[in-house]
Amino acid sequence: MAFGGSIVLSYHDSLLRESDLKILCGPHWLNDNLIGFWFQYLEHDLYRENANQIGFISPEVTQFIKLGVVEDLQNTLSSLNITSKELLFLPINDCSFQDSPGGSHWSLLVYRASFHIFEHYDSHTGSVNRLHAENVAKILTPFILEKGAEVEVLEMECTQQQNGFDCGLHVICNTEALCRKQFANNPNHVSDIASPESVRRARSDLRNIIYSLQKK
Repeated sequence: MAFGGSIVLSYHDSLLRESDLKILCGPHWLNDNLIGFWFQYLEHDLYRENANQIGFISPEVTQFIKLGVVEDLQNTLSSLNITSKELLFLPINDCSFQDSPGGSHWSLLVYRASFHIFEHYDSHTGSVNRLHAENVAKILTPFILEKGAEVEVLEMECTQQQNGFDCGLHVICNTEALCRKQFANNPNHVSDIASPESVRRARSDLRNIIYSLQKK
């Protein structure tokens, strides 16, 4: 589909256009802009009181981690203060080109500092994203743990998508569900994965959030 159009919302580091909203209207694959916006919204609105504990890594930065020159990562990662975070969220894309958008699947990689583990939530179990997630985890490990340390990437059970275009919705819903579980007053009564119902509502919920922010 065509990209562009007038600006709909400028929100922190996110800039959404008409084409982004059109993605939310149809059976379309979520792009970097929408996932990046959602991460910004979680950081600056829903979980701003916990911002010192959570690192929401944008799709662009995650792709840079995966495909960039390791020697260039130090400054980028230092600015994100990732070693001080309890949770890191990274949207994994199967695109193999650093400087151009693309790919056909999203999944979610989560780092839990307390346990020194990575968790991979993939709404299409068995996809090639497992390899991309392991690569990102391997590159990140020297920056968050002592030299020579190794961490395991655990494949986590999660709701599976029923079509070929909702993977990005599963990423944003699983991210919010995991945050809610971590910081809920009664985490035992909160699921740590997105339900099928929350994924079905996600497009309209995201549109409503964008419209509400637009009015402010």
